[in-house]
Amino acid sequence: MDILVIGKKEFSKGYYYGELFWNSFMTFEDYKRQNPGADKASFEKTVPTNARDFKKFTEPLRNMGSIDYAMLPLDPRWYDYGMRTVDHYLDLTDIRYFSPMHLWQQWDYIAKYYEHRPEAADKMIAVNTKGLRIRQSIELNKPYFINLR
Repeated sequence: MDILVIGKKEFSKGYYYGELFWNSFMTFEDYKRQNPGADKASFEKTVPTNARDFKKFTEPLRNMGSIDYAMLPLDPRWYDYGMRTVDHYLDLTDIRYFSPMHLWQQWDYIAKYYEHRPEAADKMIAVNTKGLRIRQSIELNKPYFINLR
């Protein structure tokens, strides 16, 4: 998926990889509980089999340089793996700003991540139902703009 980035003089890098998340121990049964009717093929396509695979697939980001804006999967359905996933991306490369996604309308999970890693607040652009001190609060179903300067 491409992200539309509008700038005047220089290209900005955006990153989106919504289904690549850290999940070392998820079983097919766990996946089916979260995705009723799912089959084994969709599980194998969607869920990296272990931490090694996840790290292998994300390693190219290390050499990309700074990423201006990233959309990262902070998915509460996958227990603490959503937090581990965002932590990994933020530790792997220089991400200036990010928006958590795949929250399934569980906006309180943003506050849990905020408590887990408060230093990420200056980079976070998110729906903010708790009045958190984050980079930018956005509203549901409304466009938003990010000043990348």
